Amino acid sequence: MSVRNAQRSGGTGPPKVSRYDLLLAALPLPLVAGVAWSFLAPVPTALGAGLGSLPSAVVLGYGLFCDAPADGTA
Repeated sequence: MSVRNAQRSGGTGPPKVSRYDLLLAALPLPLVAGVAWSFLAPVPTALGAGLGSLPSAVVLGYGLFCDAPADGTA
């Protein structure tokens, strides 16, 4: 929910964080962890980024196909 919508609806508290916001925040974490691992261990950066992108792809697929947001018009 954007701040603009919160102001229109009269809400004065902080905007609520949905599970989809958390899902978007979690997307880059495995990739960053893989790149960090490649700097700490004697492995190529491409290998670390590649291995880190696999869990990110799983999180993305889950968000798109398993728990997709509904628009409420059904």
